[in-house]
Parts: sequence; C-alpha cells; structure tokens
Amino acid sequence: MIKMNFSVDWKTAAKCCKKIIKNPADTKNIFVLATAVNGPSLISSYNKLLETKEGGEIACKLPEFTDLYPLLEKCPEGSVGHELLINQKYSLEGLIRISKRGTSNSINVKHPYMWMARRQRDTHDLNHTLTGYQMDVLGEGCVAAFTYAQTKSYQWGLIFLVGIWMFKRSPRKIAAMFEAYKRGKKCSWLLGENFETMIYENLEECRKRLNLPEAKIYEEVIKN
Repeated sequence: MIKMNFSVDWKTAAKCCKKIIKNPADTKNIFVLATAVNGPSLISSYNKLLETKEGGEIACKLPEFTDLYPLLEKCPEGSVGHELLINQKYSLEGLIRISKRGTSNSINVKHPYMWMARRQRDTHDLNHTLTGYQMDVLGEGCVAAFTYAQTKSYQWGLIFLVGIWMFKRSPRKIAAMFEAYKRGKKCSWLLGENFETMIYENLEECRKRLNLPEAKIYEEVIKN
C-alpha cells in the first residue's frame, strides 16, 4: 500500500521562489512549487467541494477539465469557452507537458486530492479569461493573488509575494495585485463551478453571475 504525501516542502519552495524571481518565464518552477506546497489546499478544496449538493455531484463524477478542450471550438462567439480558446498562451497539451517537467507523476494518480490538483492546474488559463488578466508578469501576479484568495494555496500565496517583491518600485502594480486578491474574495468559488455548462455562457454574463467585479486599477495600469 502506497501512502500519499501531502506535506509542505518549504526548502524546495524557497528555492523555487528565488528561481521565479530570476526568470519568471520559466514555468517549470511554478509546477515544482505546486508539488512542494499545495498539499493542504488540495485537501481543503476537495472537502469544501463536498459541502454542497452540486459540489458532491462533481466530486462523484471527477470530471477532467482537459476533456472540455475539444468542445471549445463549438462554443459561440463571446462565450467563456470561445474566449478561452482564442486567448490562451499555451495549448492544453503544452501546459500538461510543461507541468510534468521537474515534478513527479503523482498528479496523474487516481486519487480525489490529485484530481483536485489537476483541476487547479488545468483551469489556470480559465482564470485568466474570467478575470481579464493578461499572461504577462503583472497579469500572472494578479491571477496568483486572485487564486490565493480563492484557494488559500501556498503556491499562489508565495507567487503573490514574489510579485510584490518584483514590483516593489511600482506601487500601482502592487495595488493591482491587491485589487486582484479582493476580487478573488468577492467572486464565487470557481473550483465548485460546473465547467461543462460554464464554457457555453456569455463571458460578461458569467462574470456578473460569479460576482466578479471590474479590475479598475489593473486596467488603469496597463493603459499607461
């Protein structure tokens, strides 16, 4: 019998944060960081999912977000799925391939908590689409702050802090990240959403339904 390990490896986390500061574009370190510190948030997120009837139904099916990608081309213009398809930085296959670099294959294990790990990983681009944050350094910092507010994952909390350090001479960019954190607190819990139906929703209507406020500071920063 193989015992699963969901403890936090702070030593590896510290090394990853230093590497991210030096080279934010090397996404390998993001996934290594996730493996090192996300254990507690996987457990708490899965347990939170079980607290509602709808969440319990999702947990029984354990749907993979990756299975929805072939359907995105059929989503109407202006929908969540259509915007996700045209704005993503990587193909899903590319994202999964990158995520396997420097990590164990434990994320692919048939286990409820590892399913939650894949759900968190595979919906990252969806979070960009819903929040409107671009896939540059500031946009990634804002998504990290937003996701930390949603999941309390150490991975995104640390990247949030890394972003503050990197933009220490840009108060408005730091303000944009804190705005993102507040948006994450106000927004409905995304990991409990039914993505099978969400991808067909109109993006703006979906944002209203999720109680996702505008990113006013962020929009001001990227315009200047």
